[in-house]
Amino acid sequence: MPPRTLSFLGLLCVAIIACGSVAVNRTAVTPSANLQPDIDVAEFVPLGFELLRVVRGDLNADGREDALVIATRDASEPQALFIPRALSIILSRAGGGYELSARNTTLAACGGCGGRFGDGLVQTSIEDGAIVIVNEGGSARYGWSNEYTFQRDAESGQWMLHRYRAVVSSQPAQTSKRVDQSPADFGVRPLAGFSPKDLPIPTLD
Repeated sequence: MPPRTLSFLGLLCVAIIACGSVAVNRTAVTPSANLQPDIDVAEFVPLGFELLRVVRGDLNADGREDALVIATRDASEPQALFIPRALSIILSRAGGGYELSARNTTLAACGGCGGRFGDGLVQTSIEDGAIVIVNEGGSARYGWSNEYTFQRDAESGQWMLHRYRAVVSSQPAQTSKRVDQSPADFGVRPLAGFSPKDLPIPTLD
């Protein structure tokens, strides 16, 4: 099955397994691994979701620790394995506590999106104030990896897509194609309301 026919939000998911195109370090899915006691996580987990992980770091250069809260669909829901995760950005307040800055429910891949590799969400990290999300999956023949980097716009306070990179590969053919784009290519893309389907997906056709 060519990668064009696979659905990006669930049954599409195939990962980079050949050609050495993109190397991504898979991170263990450890619920609450970095959870601080003073973060009221329940407040930032949407209804119908359960906490998957918390990633901490300074997101707005104010010297205080902020966080990404990643939640997965409640396991009791049918097809929960194929529903994308909820990603919430929470910022620390000067007087204490946290507030929701932005949320997206389509970007972070589902638990079944990795095909033969399982979980399609392989990286959620904070790097120099930017948010990096990597989705990846694969079959015995084809693979893909998509990386999204978001940065906060100082004037509007919104989180904007800063870079998009995607690769597909074929193990039998030992070929791959990639997309590497900046705002000059995709325009203004706020995290809130963003959908991966809005961006081009490279194909081997």
